Amino acid sequence: MDAKFHPAIAAIKSGDVDRLRALVSEDPTLATSRSSTSHPTLLQCLVLSGRDVPNKIETAQVLINAGADLNGPLGACGSCNNVETAALLLDCGAAINGSGGWSPLEEALYWNSRDVIDLLLQRGASICNLRIAAGLGRTDVIQSFFSSDGRNGTRRPPTTPGSAGDKNAHATSLSDQSRSRQLISPAGPPVGRWHRYRESWEVRRCTTLESSSGPWRRSSSLACR
Repeated sequence: MDAKFHPAIAAIKSGDVDRLRALVSEDPTLATSRSSTSHPTLLQCLVLSGRDVPNKIETAQVLINAGADLNGPLGACGSCNNVETAALLLDCGAAINGSGGWSPLEEALYWNSRDVIDLLLQRGASICNLRIAAGLGRTDVIQSFFSSDGRNGTRRPPTTPGSAGDKNAHATSLSDQSRSRQLISPAGPPVGRWHRYRESWEVRRCTTLESSSGPWRRSSSLACR
């Protein structure tokens, strides 16, 4: 990340909540501004590179209290199975279905982040497209994307676990996981059609982001720099 963030990154990596709080108090833009390299924000840096650091929840709370964006970091939680921080972000108002484009649930499905998948479904994430329904093995929902003759049809309103129309959605998705093995690899990122779609979508997303807010590649393997 840019040099201005380096002292804060050191505080995050050491779990020094008081030091981070002091730095953010001196310069509140540390929590809200974006870096031109590596992770876009400090909170996303914490999500991806601070999963095992001490006091990570307290550290995240400092940045959240200072006005950090929540939606990007929630999606990032799905890429690295950071369920503790994901729960905090949701509690603080992160958009469970994202703010457009690739949703947190899709990100978690792509990376096979089982704990975050379960959390999002328990909290009410929508099964709003064919990719998500297929990734969850929800054959009952997949059928709703097609007409009776097997052609693409009009989708019913998004299915939300716990809603009146689908009270058993989460339990059903858990029992049907084996049906999605052709899309999701149990040992890592999914393969096949899901992966090809993701690669195509990533090209479009990165092109858009580079033209609007600088280059950005989200990866759970990136370290804060």
